[in-house]
Amino acid sequence: MDQNRFDTFARALNGAVSRRNIARGLFAITTGFAATRAPLAATARKRRKKKRGPKPTNCPVCQQRVNGQCDSTILNNELCGECGICFNGVCTPAKRDCGGVCTFCHETATCRTSPDDTTCLGDGSCVDGTCRKPV
Repeated sequence: MDQNRFDTFARALNGAVSRRNIARGLFAITTGFAATRAPLAATARKRRKKKRGPKPTNCPVCQQRVNGQCDSTILNNELCGECGICFNGVCTPAKRDCGGVCTFCHETATCRTSPDDTTCLGDGSCVDGTCRKPV
């Protein structure tokens, strides 16, 4: 490269690149880099969250927490509700005494009063929750 060419090249570079242009270029590069990195960081956070998975805070009746998950087989044959027994993770009605002749264990494992005219003690009938013998 001869001397004249080098001088024109150096003058062209000197006039085209000012401090202000350098600052603008650096700002554009930094903003572009930050704008492309932000969505990547957000998806990485979401991905990490999904891997952990939500832990159940409370297990239903008749289920117990084991290794962060509800297990339905541990509490089989345990008492639940007013008159139920745990079976496969569900409180089911059982033939337990509900405290009277005219009461029964409802499907919700709660004691209920038998409907009127239900037979009790052989020849009696339930009226308002008590067994009445015929007169």
